Amino acid sequence: MARQAEGMKLTGSIGDTTYYKTANGYFARKRGGVSKTKIQTAPSFVRVRENNQEFKAAAQDAGLVRRALKPAIDRIKDKKISSRFFTLFLKMAKTDPVSPRGERVGANGEWKLLDGFEINAFREFPIATELAKHLAIESNSVTLTLADFHLNHYVKHPSATHYKLVVAGASISFKENSFKSITEYSDLLSVNSPSDSTIVLDRSKLQGRHCLYVIGIEFYIQEGTSKFPLAPGKFNCGNILVL
Repeated sequence: MARQAEGMKLTGSIGDTTYYKTANGYFARKRGGVSKTKIQTAPSFVRVRENNQEFKAAAQDAGLVRRALKPAIDRIKDKKISSRFFTLFLKMAKTDPVSPRGERVGANGEWKLLDGFEINAFREFPIATELAKHLAIESNSVTLTLADFHLNHYVKHPSATHYKLVVAGASISFKENSFKSITEYSDLLSVNSPSDSTIVLDRSKLQGRHCLYVIGIEFYIQEGTSKFPLAPGKFNCGNILVL
């Protein structure tokens, strides 16, 4: 590592020298490490190539699932959901029983590992187990029915006056890089009063083995006669379900 001469403020690369800026000034250094060609062709780097292929597949599959669930999770998710999905799909890929190393994918692995995934890791969803008890699962529909339901018994928000429940489903085709999704919401419900609500999700168009469902809560505040959504990602919460 060498400090650049006074007056020189270069960043980038020229030949085999890289110029860069740090908090201590501008520096230059020779490029090191293994060449890209060697990584791509040398027998000694076969495991690196296999890992890179599986990393790439996990990133693509995790991104597809995230897009499929976007309407339901956009106001619930935390800022690290992309990396958490990626990590989980890498874990799922390791359970792929049919593909050789380097070609393993999460879609062929243990799909059930997605069950219970916290959409907002900073706000656990303790109510998920209770809500799941109120789900009626039919061949063409999923129905959430609540009667005399007290939200405050399970989860609280310091300033919210109302909330919405969200129920969503998605079927994903990893081979075609496509998906179908449906999202339904309850009416606005009071956090301080017992509530009755029914949400029916038409799952007739959600076909195939790779289906996921979401149950979540979004909080609102009433000001005057109007109700406004509170900041997403802080108190909103939800889970992914594999039914």
